[in-house]
Amino acid sequence: MYENQETVVAISRHTKLYSLLDTVGAVLSSPHCHVSMTLSLNDFVVAVLDVKQNTYLGLEQYSFQDATAFSQLKDVLSSILNQSTHLAKSYKSYSLACVHPKSTLVPAALFDATNKLNYFSINHQPEPNDEISNEKLRYLDCQNIYTIDSEIKKIFLKKFVGIRFIHHSSSLIDGVLFKYKNATTSKFIVQVQSGQLDILVIQNKNLVFYNCFIYKSQEDFIYYILFVFDQLKLNPEEQEVELLGEINRKSNLYDLLFKYIRFIKFGTRIDSFKYHTNLDSLPAHFFYTIFNQYSCVS
Repeated sequence: MYENQETVVAISRHTKLYSLLDTVGAVLSSPHCHVSMTLSLNDFVVAVLDVKQNTYLGLEQYSFQDATAFSQLKDVLSSILNQSTHLAKSYKSYSLACVHPKSTLVPAALFDATNKLNYFSINHQPEPNDEISNEKLRYLDCQNIYTIDSEIKKIFLKKFVGIRFIHHSSSLIDGVLFKYKNATTSKFIVQVQSGQLDILVIQNKNLVFYNCFIYKSQEDFIYYILFVFDQLKLNPEEQEVELLGEINRKSNLYDLLFKYIRFIKFGTRIDSFKYHTNLDSLPAHFFYTIFNQYSCVS
């Protein structure tokens, strides 16, 4: 808990954007299933993995608008959690990824758990009700330090026994590093998710850049990408950009990016899992972090 707490207006309405779980309802009561969830200021996503079959069965996405703080989401989250027939069932395990730009990577050799707040405060200011948390990355010798709203955390702890909490960047970084562990060329990855932009650059099999930016306009979007190109002295005529998340060829963001970047491709899902035909309607580069979440908590 930190000072300068202000009154916030609760968000109560939500819209279901994807509902890709209904046709596998009978399987969802299985004790072999894990539920991965992500929460941002713009949406709440649920994906169910049959651990025994190593298969993602389906996904649901709920969107909300006008939230500027996670404390505003208590009412809408309680409504979704109480009304969802899928989340009312019993599962093997649960995890939730916090989706926001406030995280800090600290080399494991330098990490001291008693100094988490100091590490975090170098780059970010904690919000009212924030708790500082951390996790060890699997494919990078670092601790990821981030915040979670204490009231939101209580809601999930009450609803889901034994739930694990992580930051979305942990599943993103670990997933990309695992995928490109044998890469011989530089990789520039851009993930678009919930009004924010994650950028990762891998060179010589090492992560040389990671940051998460909030963008409010198309100009913000392209500025951050070109800024990283400039800082790392990369050539937009030569360096390929791989896109993940909520972007497609018909979007204005893609059109703008194509004006500056010669080589663009869309990423694919984590290939260490299988995917039910329920998910065939989703582009393969959507929801990358939630599909890698179980690998970070299992």
